[in-house]
Amino acid sequence: MDLGDNIRNVRLHRGYSQEYVAQRLGISQNSYSKIERGEIALTKERLKLISDILSVSPEDVIEFDERTLKQDYLISVKSRSYSRSEQALINEMRSYNKSFRSEIARFIKLIRKMKGDN
Repeated sequence: MDLGDNIRNVRLHRGYSQEYVAQRLGISQNSYSKIERGEIALTKERLKLISDILSVSPEDVIEFDERTLKQDYLISVKSRSYSRSEQALINEMRSYNKSFRSEIARFIKLIRKMKGDN
């Protein structure tokens, strides 16, 4: 398998559509499809972005192992029980960089303070 195949397999195991990942990358679904087909070379930065969206390390993508990925996924599912909307929110948050997530956390704290939910 090549890198594009690995990206596709990880994406499918995570349950994401090409459109979802493309949207998070800020590119068209067609362009993202070319990445998975190996028609567009990946920079380290782009691989890191894709890995972050898929909630895995770049190494997990490069060295894709279906059994390990399934095992990690099952462990994470067993340790948490989230509704679909909660999981969607978590996935959305994971798609942002650390700096933006910090801004969102500060915003939430501000809202709590305004509501008196300290």
